[in-house]
Amino acid sequence: MMKMNLERLAYFVDLSETLNFSETAERMYTTQGNVSKQIAALEKELQTELFTRKHRQVTLNTHGQVVLLSAKKILNEYQEMLKNLEAMNVQSQNQLFIHGIPSFYRYRAGELIGNFHREFNQYQIQFQEVETTQLFSDLAENRCQIAIYRSFGKVDLNKYQVIKVDQDHLVVALHRDHPLAHHKVLRFSDLADEHFIQLGRGSMYLSLVEEKCYQAGFTPKIDYRGHRLEVLIDLVAKNLGISVVMAKTVQHPDVVKIPLDEEISSDILFVRKKDESTPLLELFWHYLENKLG
Repeated sequence: MMKMNLERLAYFVDLSETLNFSETAERMYTTQGNVSKQIAALEKELQTELFTRKHRQVTLNTHGQVVLLSAKKILNEYQEMLKNLEAMNVQSQNQLFIHGIPSFYRYRAGELIGNFHREFNQYQIQFQEVETTQLFSDLAENRCQIAIYRSFGKVDLNKYQVIKVDQDHLVVALHRDHPLAHHKVLRFSDLADEHFIQLGRGSMYLSLVEEKCYQAGFTPKIDYRGHRLEVLIDLVAKNLGISVVMAKTVQHPDVVKIPLDEEISSDILFVRKKDESTPLLELFWHYLENKLG
């Protein structure tokens, strides 16, 4: 009996869109060689070629077009099955699923979650760190019931219930011996010759930092883009560059925080969907309202 490999189907569907092994490798976070291996294995499994390879060009052949229709349907149904299962898990009465920004523990949000869990220890809280850009899709697809979100006021939150838990603002993080460390205030134009160490696109404020640098007349030299705040601050502490980060996320004896002349602030929010309710979700939400009221 044939065993269908969903991973191979995913590579096939992506390659049918890009018609480029290198581009598919980049999109699937793998190597070009692995893409070729997966496609070859699928063609062997189905006992037919799916692509025409000629003059270094790739096109989907007739057999491939037939397989593509079924492959998309199979993958869509598999994702729908996972979504339904996740929704069932989220509805579990004794579990609360919270997804939040990786730096949530630097704010009062972490303290509130911990205190609630100690007070109502008969319930289970499942917490997962995710990038800011993923939070609303997680809410929409029922992977979580509550999101801890950093808002710069650019996202419409009218269809959600929101509780503000904290506030923060951007600063320049520097090694204490850096030539700019003695300044009381810095402008973005002061940073034109610096090497930046920044969180990646998922943090949302990389694009904001880049925009401010462009407005100041230069393109920032970003030497490092990462996902872990601790790594970023450690690199700054080793004097390998500077970083424009949120003030409350910087806690290192060798790193100083210099305010920017233009205050760029953000709110830390608890966010939930208006149309979803469970007894535990309501209990937690009322707890937040009472503590932050």
